Amino acid sequence: MTRMAIVERALDMAVRDGLEALTLGGVAEQMKMSKTGVFARFGSIQALQLDVLKQYRVRFLENVWLPGMEAPEGLPRMRALFGHWGWHVAAEQGSGCFYISCASEYDDRPGPIRDALLNDVLAWRAHLELCVQQAIDAGHLEHSQDVQQVVYEMVGLILVLHHDTRLMRNPRSIERTETAFARLLAAWQKVSAPAANVDPEPIGAARHFDRRIIRRE
Repeated sequence: MTRMAIVERALDMAVRDGLEALTLGGVAEQMKMSKTGVFARFGSIQALQLDVLKQYRVRFLENVWLPGMEAPEGLPRMRALFGHWGWHVAAEQGSGCFYISCASEYDDRPGPIRDALLNDVLAWRAHLELCVQQAIDAGHLEHSQDVQQVVYEMVGLILVLHHDTRLMRNPRSIERTETAFARLLAAWQKVSAPAANVDPEPIGAARHFDRRIIRRE
């Protein structure tokens, strides 16, 4: 059994039950291996957990960052990234954002896992800030906009989407997120004249949310 196969299975388990719930014995049982066999490949449960976080980063990049980067630089890319991020959080048969789930487990627990989690989240925030700055430089957003505040508000919408989709089972969480994002875009965009080659109407996440998003009854 390859190390990567074990990490993939462990990631699926962690996304469902939490990173802290992982045990070498539980992973071994799922893989139909001996606990000794799993231990020999990782040495400790913490090493396995860190590898799980690394593998989730790959999934996040594949589901959110890479497809979002296909959109043109500026406001279109901002919209695309937010839309793919929303899909990643609320898609059918998904389990929300693992970063958000892990934050609730490790926000007050210093150590290597929290450090790795924080580094990934900060890297994503930095990427979003770059995209917002590019939208400002292109004239798609008001030059007076505070880049970090814009990203802060985008993250806030995703946190609410995660909460209302996963915990509240709110069938209108997608619709409300789209409406809220459209309102934020209207506030961020230039009030005078629309920038060239940019749709003047504020378009929320609806254009970019995959229609496979679950709408729970």
